[in-house]
Amino acid sequence: MPKYRATVRDHPDWREGDFTLISADGWRFKVLSAYVMSSSSVLRDALSYGPRQKVRFTEPGEGKAVIARWLQLLVHVTIGGRRGHFRHPSHAAATYIDIGTYIALVRFLRKWGCEQTLAHLCLLFTQALVNQDISRADAFTLGAAADNVLLCVNAMRLGNTALYPAPSPPPRTSVHSHRSSWSFFGSRSNLASPQSLSASSHASSYGMAKEKLGPLRVEDLKLEHWRAIPPEYIFALGRAMRDDDLEDPARRGEHLETDFKKLLSCATAFFGRPDPALDRLTGEPVFLSSEEAEELDCAEFQRVVMGRNTKRASFP
Repeated sequence: MPKYRATVRDHPDWREGDFTLISADGWRFKVLSAYVMSSSSVLRDALSYGPRQKVRFTEPGEGKAVIARWLQLLVHVTIGGRRGHFRHPSHAAATYIDIGTYIALVRFLRKWGCEQTLAHLCLLFTQALVNQDISRADAFTLGAAADNVLLCVNAMRLGNTALYPAPSPPPRTSVHSHRSSWSFFGSRSNLASPQSLSASSHASSYGMAKEKLGPLRVEDLKLEHWRAIPPEYIFALGRAMRDDDLEDPARRGEHLETDFKKLLSCATAFFGRPDPALDRLTGEPVFLSSEEAEELDCAEFQRVVMGRNTKRASFP
């Protein structure tokens, strides 16, 4: 009985090169081997043992979309839609940044040892954040997935504007139509509050305008963000942004990064304890031993994380 072979299709944008990549969902990419070797230390070491010119990926997070974004980053040094745009030049419509694809790309880069490529990707995310091409919640989520503290802090510090559809006349289509999401957002009066903005699942996808908001907070994150952000980053965000003096620009610029790093370090050590989920679900306090207190610099932990004198750490 003949063995079944999955159909492999050629990607229309990647047909030239001496190296072949086959995605997990059966798409063939051809690219110059120099790009792959310079990006991935894992593939570079693996392929140094033999003259192989093809790699086939098998994991669910290694499909067509992720490989295409990876090669776009390597060859064209861009992110976003076609030609690297998040929005069309007319600004009348936008190319939606698929947050799920980019989270998968970040995990792909970490898995295959693409440290320099990941660092460059985070710089491009920062640029997109400053240009208001992605929302601050998206930027924070991507920074947390990449374990890039600077990107997270930039999302907290620089992303002080709300993103909502520009007032250009939209086509009148159904709320279920994939061609327009204007009716999904409702009238502009419904977009005035941070609560309505955070509930919009595609707010970073369309033409954008500015509206001053306070600092990024945990309640600004959507469900898709919660699923991707490690718990220690959620904890650090919630604690770092609860201070009353965050509206002071000097406080935000001078102390936010330092405090966030300290909070993240303490939370990382906390979540590294055996079975941390048990403590999180039951709400029982976790008592620190003298050795743990010394390791975590307990006095600093009390000052920055807990905000009060106590010898035990618990979730807020």
